[in-house]
Amino acid sequence: MNYDFDKMVNRRGTNSLKWNVDENELPMWVACTYIQKKLPELYVVPSEATYLLWIDCSRITKDTKALADKIREITGLYLSEGSQYGSNGNEFLRLNVACPREQLYDGLERLRMGIEG
Repeated sequence: MNYDFDKMVNRRGTNSLKWNVDENELPMWVACTYIQKKLPELYVVPSEATYLLWIDCSRITKDTKALADKIREITGLYLSEGSQYGSNGNEFLRLNVACPREQLYDGLERLRMGIEG
């Protein structure tokens, strides 16, 4: 099998679009917009190459391990604390958005409940 990594690929034609919807409803866009509107104290670091969100929580905590544990305890949502990826990640949470639409909405709502709880 030959691969051409220099060729541009129209992402609308790949399996990376798990949803059959307009571009403004893709998982990453949905998650970023939800967090901007419902959790303005958090900031999503822009990224175009992943389905993992880096969520900056520095306005509310310096210890995202404790925050992830609290969210898990309150809502059952499992998030990765950024410290797993090195000391520069201490103020970040990671959220995987590569999932069905209903699961993403549920996860975002649980994130909101955990932050507000």
